[in-house]
Amino acid sequence: MVLRIGLLVLLTAGVAQANPNVATTPKLSPAEEQKQFRLPPGFEAQLVASEPDILKPMNLAWDAHGRLWVTSSIEYPWPSEKAPAKDRLQVLSDFGPDGRARKIVTFADDLNIPIGVLPLPSGNDVLVHSIPNVYLLRDTNGDGKADERKVILSGIGYRDTHGMVNSFRLGFDGWIYACHGFANESTIRGSDGRTIRLQSGNTFRFRPDGTGLESYTFGQVNPFGMTFDPFGDLFTADCHSKPITNLIPGAYYSSFGKPHDGLGFGPDMIGHDHASTGLCGLTYNTGDHFPEAFRDTMFLGNVVTSRINQDRIVRNGSSPQAQEQPDFLRSDDPWFRPVDLQIGPDGALYVADFYNRIIGHYEVPLTHPGRDRDSGRIWRIRYVGNDTRPTPMATPAAHFATGPVDAVVQDLGHPNQSVRMLAMNALVHRGESVLPAVEAALAKPRNEWQQIQAMWVRERLKPLDDAALTPLVDSPSAAIRTHAMRLLANRATLSPAQRNWITKGVQDSNPRVARSAAFAIDRVGDWSQSDAVLQRFLTVPGNDPHLKHALKIALRSLANRASESFASIGTQPLPPVQQGAWAEVALGVHRPEAATVLSRLLASLESIGGRDLFLRGTQHLARYGDADPIDSLVTYLQTPAVTGDTGRLIGALQAIQRGSQERGRGMPEVVRSLAAKIATESLNSPDLARQQAGLELANAVRIDSAFPQIAAIATDRNRSEAQRLAALPVMANLGGRNAVDRLAALVTQANEPLPIRERAAQALASINDATASNALAAAIGTAPARLATTIALSLADSPTGGTALLTTIQAGKASGRLLQDRAVAQKLKERKLPNLEVRIAELTRGLPSADERMLERMNQRRQGFQTASKDLQLGKSLFAKNCAICHQLGGEGAKIGPQLDGIGARGLERLLEDVLDPSRNVDQALRTTSFELSDGRLVSGLVLREIGEVVVIADAQGKEVTLPKDRIESRTTSLLSPMPANVSEQLTEPEFYHLLAYLLEQKPKEPTPAKP
Repeated sequence: MVLRIGLLVLLTAGVAQANPNVATTPKLSPAEEQKQFRLPPGFEAQLVASEPDILKPMNLAWDAHGRLWVTSSIEYPWPSEKAPAKDRLQVLSDFGPDGRARKIVTFADDLNIPIGVLPLPSGNDVLVHSIPNVYLLRDTNGDGKADERKVILSGIGYRDTHGMVNSFRLGFDGWIYACHGFANESTIRGSDGRTIRLQSGNTFRFRPDGTGLESYTFGQVNPFGMTFDPFGDLFTADCHSKPITNLIPGAYYSSFGKPHDGLGFGPDMIGHDHASTGLCGLTYNTGDHFPEAFRDTMFLGNVVTSRINQDRIVRNGSSPQAQEQPDFLRSDDPWFRPVDLQIGPDGALYVADFYNRIIGHYEVPLTHPGRDRDSGRIWRIRYVGNDTRPTPMATPAAHFATGPVDAVVQDLGHPNQSVRMLAMNALVHRGESVLPAVEAALAKPRNEWQQIQAMWVRERLKPLDDAALTPLVDSPSAAIRTHAMRLLANRATLSPAQRNWITKGVQDSNPRVARSAAFAIDRVGDWSQSDAVLQRFLTVPGNDPHLKHALKIALRSLANRASESFASIGTQPLPPVQQGAWAEVALGVHRPEAATVLSRLLASLESIGGRDLFLRGTQHLARYGDADPIDSLVTYLQTPAVTGDTGRLIGALQAIQRGSQERGRGMPEVVRSLAAKIATESLNSPDLARQQAGLELANAVRIDSAFPQIAAIATDRNRSEAQRLAALPVMANLGGRNAVDRLAALVTQANEPLPIRERAAQALASINDATASNALAAAIGTAPARLATTIALSLADSPTGGTALLTTIQAGKASGRLLQDRAVAQKLKERKLPNLEVRIAELTRGLPSADERMLERMNQRRQGFQTASKDLQLGKSLFAKNCAICHQLGGEGAKIGPQLDGIGARGLERLLEDVLDPSRNVDQALRTTSFELSDGRLVSGLVLREIGEVVVIADAQGKEVTLPKDRIESRTTSLLSPMPANVSEQLTEPEFYHLLAYLLEQKPKEPTPAKP
């Protein structure tokens, strides 16, 4: 045992020394770290606070008294299981000329990995997330410490602690906006009992008292960081979807295999990823303290590369685009981890530095012993100019909470948006006594920003009547008109004049006004506005996808509210462009009326939007249609336009099957009969592509009568290997026990290609009965090592197979080394076989430990890599063939697992571990789930999404498999990665080195500044 522990420590230490994501340099003092910063000319970094005065900072927020609040954690990454926890919420104030906070007060010190924080304008109340709730903490006696705690949001998931609720932002409208992070599942309950259910990346909003809870956007992977721009647009930071996203209310954004809502994913605004898997703490700079080149830019913390990235924001119509700029800050100290950024009231950039040798979950295992728990810093970055005289900061006129009202109203027009927002919220808190000064500014503002902020103060205290709104909706300023539309979107009901204004707004010549008006129509519009929205939708330029998507959401909302009117679409002839527009909208309407509309447009869909639109329309119709549209669909499928195009017909039949499964009903019998006929004809076709289509159709529709044909393909050595590999799992699926003998024969035939034997073993195991398990166990003794491992992994998927595997090893017919494979051992453990640990110990006695074997293997491959010749182009093609089925790199490949841009920064040791031992450090959201089906079959893979009555998974080949929920007997989530444990064995050793070299080349690159 001592030997095993020692070797494990040695292995871990070896990885730590070479992994660039584990700093090998010593911890530096704040003064020493400060010297490692590289900033543009004229900028300097000042230390605001550090350990031991603060812990490890996570989120920052300013209050109306000019104080900086910070949540910090020493518990991370493991939530405390004991009360009280040890994490803190602290308040920093009395900042000196050198930036130092001369006063630091601990407001609460019994928190559990607190992230999101928002001080409310009162100065005595603050909202903070602490596992598993959002609390209102209150200082009732004025001593600067919380003595009252109230839950306002409960039920927040925390299985993944690097992606929890964070980045609370109090918006123009008085709502609080927040991010919900990666992998966690939450049923959040507000103080008024309202609930929302969130899974992994999402954003949501609520009122400061915890009422009104509602989803805002859906998707993204792990949003961490949120900021508003002056027009009221909301942006988030993320690392595995897009580094910066401009949120369109109600939109769905891409994630790991999660679906969109039928309207497509919300548009992107950035084409680069700063070569990182850890981007966070987004903030937008408008102030004049920094030079012009640093205004209207986004600053973004990059905790993997120890940098602060910068992107200039330009626009095509209403659609923002992020242009990559040179890094704003680089640190030569890899312990620098900028997790949150805020522009302060003084115009400086404040940085929460989680200062740590290690930061990530993906990059370094959670269990790594090298995590620092003592150090944390907050920095202020200011512009001092290029001479000896510092550039003065444009500070606020007065403290927002206590200063003269006229001075605070003056600050509503301050160039720094942070000041404007603090002043606005403080005035709202003061109540109606401020209205005379606010209304004076509204009537005669110093600039458009003061008028906008004053508009919101007045609205939140005493809603503006039509007379007061008229000059705002008719303003020559596009920014003011934009906010006027947003203001109307937040009202529960609209007057006739207000309804006319948002109709006019959606036709506004300025696309940002039109997009905000679309949001208002989405929230409170009616069908009478559909023509105006449709006409604007049809005229949006192709380079403004944000406006187009917002208008599509508005049309979808109108269709849902006026189902009868929507159902009449297509009863009268429509121009093709309108047909296409309404078809796109119908795909997002999950009601029978959408199927009715699509049934009328079927004949035109392919000519309007290509085959993809036709197939999506067919699937949607099958899922939501009642008898009449289904009959129309069946009739259409039998017209010459469809029957003359086999590919189109097969695609339509598969789409009908998917839609029927999602709805939880059987495929119409007339369609099933047609599918059986087409599948049989296709399997007999000499055309290979058509054969493959027939194979997929027979499997999707489960045409049992096709089993003999498919078995013939799978066992025919004259067929291509690709054909046979595709046929084998279908053969098992359709044949069940009838396929056992033929599959077993393939496994044992030494003259069959090894990939065929492996796929046959996996197919045989999926049948999941004693006959199949015994056949596999009998084959393992004579199988080569790679195949033996595949058989062992396959057997370990079920209790019957696991028992057969142990019995075979005990009888001396297979090597006990198979039980040392991490994936095999973990699968057996999850089967809960009796006396398993004792049996494994007996069967592996005297063998080198699994860690010794892995260390030996890593050493062999490391040494081989150093001396091998490497071809990057070959490596790229091997990635496309073997990895791109699940991973995206450089925009190519599927996005089932994590995207791999910048993966070379992980270094050789970590990449060796990822490939050779993929289950050593697998994220909770990316683990294999095994399903036992009612027919006895076993299916496993990565769960991508659940839609209606089906679960969609990605199998080991990266293909999507749809499982009807009513056929699932049980499901078990494993600790294993869905990445095949023996993936490296599927490559020759030279191929392995080519691939490794290509991956190591994928490192952060210097940005090329874009021209404005």
